[in-house]
Amino acid sequence: MPASWKYFFYFATPSTYWVGSVTSATLHGQPGQCTLSKTARFLPPPGETCQSYAGGFGAQAAGYLLSNTTQGLAAGERAYCPFTTGDDFLATINLAASDKWPYFGIFLAFCASNWVLTYFFMWAVRV
Repeated sequence: MPASWKYFFYFATPSTYWVGSVTSATLHGQPGQCTLSKTARFLPPPGETCQSYAGGFGAQAAGYLLSNTTQGLAAGERAYCPFTTGDDFLATINLAASDKWPYFGIFLAFCASNWVLTYFFMWAVRV
């Protein structure tokens, strides 16, 4: 599908705004926890700890480092989860917690306009 159509239909579909409002209202402020399959795994170089190797990155990036072998990591393996809260995940799909009411309003405008158009066309056909 051409990109121009893809972006037009993304913004012209009411489900975009319904899902955006519900998702931003639901995930705001929720703690994030990754499953092991959703993490980026790495091995620190020999002689370095996880904190010395990736601590600077972990301090400035959203997310947290996993280094516990009880969570399914192999010995010496470390993992990075990019989400500490639901807001971190929302940022990856271009949503924010403040989008819930504007998106819900746009969805209601779609519903109201469809209702009005349905009755208008029913009237126009009967005349």
